[in-house]
Amino acid sequence: IGSDVYEFLADASQSKSVSTNIPVNISSYATKASVALTMDTQPISGDTITIGTKTYIFVPVGTDNNVGEISIGATLAEAQTNLYEAIAGTDGINTEHPSVTATVFETNFMTITAKLGGVVGNAIVSTETLTAATNIFSASTLTTGADCSATNAVTALVAGVEAGNTQSVSA
Repeated sequence: IGSDVYEFLADASQSKSVSTNIPVNISSYATKASVALTMDTQPISGDTITIGTKTYIFVPVGTDNNVGEISIGATLAEAQTNLYEAIAGTDGINTEHPSVTATVFETNFMTITAKLGGVVGNAIVSTETLTAATNIFSASTLTTGADCSATNAVTALVAGVEAGNTQSVSA
């Protein structure tokens, strides 16, 4: 509108492509894709998990020194914690995953969720080469992501115009 440029944003951090754009927050209207990971058996050295373009490899205890490496831990609980911390970027080795977040394991299940709402998250790969047959993703990609409806986009745009316009217009 005039020189104002409005940008629809479906991520929690409302990351704009151009700093001067006016945000239109549709994050509450877009469903984030997710996938479940079951890990009920301790991984062995060489097992891998790939989420998006990032691959994590389990290595022997004390040898996880490089990006992408995760210690198998002394117990299953330690391996689960190590995977969670690698995805979160809090293990001191890996950086936070750029596309997803993860929950801590509860009863051997972790949920991995796209950071960006909408169907774009449905394309994030989730594969593994875990030796134990019961350690498995619920799908080969994140699923159930859904875009914001047109009606909700209009509602969000009106709110964005009312809150951020510089053109002295109302919506």
